[in-house]
Amino acid sequence: EVLRGVSFTVSKGQIVSLLGSNGSGKTTTFRCLLNLTDYREGSIRYNGAKTDGRKMGYLPEDRSLFFDVEIYRQLKYVGMLKGMSREDADREITYWMDRLKVSQYRHEIPLMLSKGNQQKIQLIMCLLGNPEIIIMDEPWTGLDRDNAGIFQSVLLELIVLFNCSAVEFVKVLTWCTNIYVEHIYFCVRIFLTDEHSVFSCVHTADL
Repeated sequence: EVLRGVSFTVSKGQIVSLLGSNGSGKTTTFRCLLNLTDYREGSIRYNGAKTDGRKMGYLPEDRSLFFDVEIYRQLKYVGMLKGMSREDADREITYWMDRLKVSQYRHEIPLMLSKGNQQKIQLIMCLLGNPEIIIMDEPWTGLDRDNAGIFQSVLLELIVLFNCSAVEFVKVLTWCTNIYVEHIYFCVRIFLTDEHSVFSCVHTADL
């Protein structure tokens, strides 16, 4: 009953945010999109077909790392689960670890990292394989100001790619948060939720 009556559409190339208080159905919506939660009624479609988790990148709110397994091994494993070749996985892992300034932790275990750096590793997992749909659940969780700035710059980089005429508009970037801060202005639209899970759409140009 949490998501009863919820209906919305997101177009290719759009960046949207689910914004609402705790318990308003944001994470449940994402879990349904990712086929991690069964739902009795309704349907979710991407390009007219059921959603395929292999085409999605997901940054969960909670830590989902194996804390005693080497970071590089975990990233390589996720990349191969997404159908990447070893060479492509190596190249992307190296790029994103450099980009997010965590290369020095390549052979560490997550248990040795701060929460902010663990979040960076999860972001790399999310972005590996060039997913068509990117879903981020509370992406700023655990980040200090410096790391939040790095996250912000990566999002801006993705936004530029989404709107570049040389790139086919295939991506959708969605995140949810309960914090009303400036990063919502990265979005084309904001879906507002409340305790009754009523979704309303606000265009950021109107704010």
